[in-house]
Amino acid sequence: MRFTRIAVTFTVLLAALASFPVFADLVLTAPPRESAEEGMAIYGPIAKYLSEQLGQNVVYKHPVDWSTYAVDMRNDSFDIVFDGPHFAAWRMKHLQHTPLITIPGDLGFVVVVNADDNKIKQLRNLKTKKTCGMASPNLSMLTYLSQFHDDSLLPPVVEVKGGIPEVYKAFLGGQCSAAILRNHFYESKISDQDKKKLRVIFTSKPLPNQTITVSRRLQGKSQEIVRTSLLSVTGRQSAMKLLERFSKSKPTFAQAEVERYAGAENLLEGIVWGW
Repeated sequence: MRFTRIAVTFTVLLAALASFPVFADLVLTAPPRESAEEGMAIYGPIAKYLSEQLGQNVVYKHPVDWSTYAVDMRNDSFDIVFDGPHFAAWRMKHLQHTPLITIPGDLGFVVVVNADDNKIKQLRNLKTKKTCGMASPNLSMLTYLSQFHDDSLLPPVVEVKGGIPEVYKAFLGGQCSAAILRNHFYESKISDQDKKKLRVIFTSKPLPNQTITVSRRLQGKSQEIVRTSLLSVTGRQSAMKLLERFSKSKPTFAQAEVERYAGAENLLEGIVWGW
């Protein structure tokens, strides 16, 4: 009889334990723009801080490469993601992600050519000429390619590593007839004297800056915790390495405006294979 009572008690205890929710780790990630060690240095403190705020373990996952990053994104493997507005918009449309905060400012681009190159007056004149830019799926390159609606007529490009300054150097070195530059780089990093040697033949519509979105597995209160925590002073401190890299002039976050992402997913769909 005593054994029966113990068995019943044990069964009830197991059932009670089973009724408690079991939370899986939340996965924080960003594109593979740096080494795994550098990624952990940037995003590890953010994961630790959000774990404390949410009361749920947040782990940073560093993507092996861009292909793996894309596959895992399409498989809905990420819960908190920091990347460009085109990726954010795609997740919003297909995975019901919610944009919470962004780096302040906009992302816009210009295409420049040599001022004395009279054969290039508009983008369509570049269909047979090389253009220097950062490799797809970088937003600058996708914005440029989206202007050519016939895939069979996409212009040749020279993919340059090292960021926009290196793209400009490659253009000045004669590797291409045009260059895709960040608008702020053109406006603030190129002298007035050097601007006279250039001609802008295209200016893109500005999009929100790099953005943090969260998956549908974070709803209501959890979303608000992530938003308010990262907008706070201690939140900014946890993300200081990220802000020093992507927002040096204004190391803070801003609240995302959902409507501004509409249509940005089209920069991926139909342009990048697999999207």
